Amino acid sequence: MENDPIKDITLFQIKRKITNIYKNFFFILEDLSDSGYNINDETYQKIRKRVLDNANDAVREIEESFSKINITLK
Repeated sequence: MENDPIKDITLFQIKRKITNIYKNFFFILEDLSDSGYNINDETYQKIRKRVLDNANDAVREIEESFSKINITLK
């Protein structure tokens, strides 16, 4: 960012949570497959790509929003 430690740590935590969310989606996909749902590799890869694309888009949008704001603590 721009050497703003408050912004940096806040953005880091948001990115970390987004990463945790999409990792959990992958665990859910694996659980579904283990439970007998027929998820072939092509379908798995298609869903995986969508999840990653959406997560990356969310991070980019948040970073763009953060570049337009100032954060201060009392």
